[in-house]
Amino acid sequence: MENKYRKVIKELNNAFTELQYWLFRTNNVVETINKTSENLTDTIKNLFNTIIIFK
Repeated sequence: MENKYRKVIKELNNAFTELQYWLFRTNNVVETINKTSENLTDTIKNLFNTIIIFK
């Protein structure tokens, strides 16, 4: 059970890392949202897939 939470936390961390990367790269929240909407798709899918698998 502890392992499933570790995987969820890892995927969540990956999503936040991707968001921070684009936010600091662009320094513009609107531009960041536009760029990350495409780039975060796979990262967020992985997060939710991990959560659904262990639900």
